[in-house]
Amino acid sequence: MFDLHYYPQGTVQNADRTNPAVGAQLMRMTRALWDPSYTDESPINRMLRLIAQMRDWINNLYPGTKTALTEWNWYAHDQPYGAAVMADVLGIFAREGLDIACFWDMGSSMLDPKLPGGQAFKLYANYDGSGSRFGGTNFKAVSTKSDVFTGYAADTGDGAILLTLINRSFDVDITPQIQLENVATAFGGASPKRARVWRFWPSEMKTIQRGPDITLPSAGSRLTLGYTLPALSVTLLRIEAGA
Repeated sequence: MFDLHYYPQGTVQNADRTNPAVGAQLMRMTRALWDPSYTDESPINRMLRLIAQMRDWINNLYPGTKTALTEWNWYAHDQPYGAAVMADVLGIFAREGLDIACFWDMGSSMLDPKLPGGQAFKLYANYDGSGSRFGGTNFKAVSTKSDVFTGYAADTGDGAILLTLINRSFDVDITPQIQLENVATAFGGASPKRARVWRFWPSEMKTIQRGPDITLPSAGSRLTLGYTLPALSVTLLRIEAGA
């Protein structure tokens, strides 16, 4: 196992995280985990692409070794924007194929399951209160405006597809046009019928909310879906063939 500890570096470590500018920086700094075009906004001051770099070292020296971040914390889990930041980090871990990630309690900043950051964990690990979780096979998900909107996709193992959609904007609601490719193949030649909705909004910070189902338009190889995401919200869509 190749194990590192990682925390966003620089002034954000001791900054006033109620400051929206600090929150926006912490949001941007998630790119240090994967983005080869992002220069870390800290004294590191270089491109990290941390998880890919770990994998490069493994492939060169010890092929087949598993990867782990057994200490990590993004500091902002108690802030209104904390769910969006934490959901982005957890989605990156899944997409980039990190094998183990352990949130580290920084003493006075324990991860309370009722706080926004705790709700992000719940959205991935138990979104419906019955143990349903994001996982299985990850699918490629690309955003043309990744500074504002990111998403992650996986199957459920029981014929449905999950999309985690994150509005990274601090003050603007957005309605992205979500395009799903190869839909007919994924659903055995049929069109999915509905999307069930779970969501976390800063205005409803105590728990994940069950939203109204979405009736989906008929689709061939591509399904286009427009859905409004409030600022700093995290939404999970379960796309399925149910009536």
